[in-house]
Amino acid sequence: MFASPQEELIFARRLVLDQGKVMGNFFSKGSKDSTKPDGSPVTDADEEISDNVVAAYRARGSKVATEERGGTATYGERDVFVLDPIDGTTNFINGQKLRPRVSLAMISLARLREQVDMAVGYAALLSEPTLYTATRGGGLYRERGGKRTRIKINTTPHTGVVLVSDGATKLVARLRAMGFATMDFNGAVFKGSALADPTLINVYQPGRLALGMSVVGFISGRTMPHDHLGTGLFVTEAGGIATSPTGGPLGIRSDDRGCVMANNPVVHKQLLAAVSR
Repeated sequence: MFASPQEELIFARRLVLDQGKVMGNFFSKGSKDSTKPDGSPVTDADEEISDNVVAAYRARGSKVATEERGGTATYGERDVFVLDPIDGTTNFINGQKLRPRVSLAMISLARLREQVDMAVGYAALLSEPTLYTATRGGGLYRERGGKRTRIKINTTPHTGVVLVSDGATKLVARLRAMGFATMDFNGAVFKGSALADPTLINVYQPGRLALGMSVVGFISGRTMPHDHLGTGLFVTEAGGIATSPTGGPLGIRSDDRGCVMANNPVVHKQLLAAVSR
């Protein structure tokens, strides 16, 4: 077990950075992928990172609910760590074919007690690798290029860009009818992190977030706990709002799908209306 919350955060940060190296090794050498029963892809990199994190916490007497194999807890339990070994696996696979190679894939790790009180997310495969850490009541911090910066959402805009999932055609139509622009990406953890810190978009795709465009929301009907619990804390600690599609707390069970995240209450109310139609 951990002697203090600070020790817990230090351990999680170091562990995620180490697994970022594992992800990078597979990314550069080439990973092997297969299809899970639900039709989604999984790679040997996902599985190795999952095994490593589960083993590290087992040695400390802590349990892990993970998207991939080997978990020591299930979704819905409390007093566990919730892991997404590689969020954005499709982008991870496709990014290996690019020259230069780049991917928005991220590792996400959240600590759930009665609520999420700590989260770490790492985009290890960008041209500028970016790490986020957050603790409840302690703020969200970005580490990039040797610099640590506290991140705060711009809560002023009531219109701007809403981040959505690939293929969300009907949702995109509703949002555009409401006056929002939309931008689609594959990774849920990337999108939640990019709402909290839009610089992440331009690190991945320079210039895609045009000058003057504000990211005001992220909406999805498909996310699972490993997708949204960590970034939900990122968003709230940066000053935004993160809820389930019904407006309640983000779901912690495997059948609790979806999230609605926004920069302020006005936008959040509009996004809830969009997802409920």
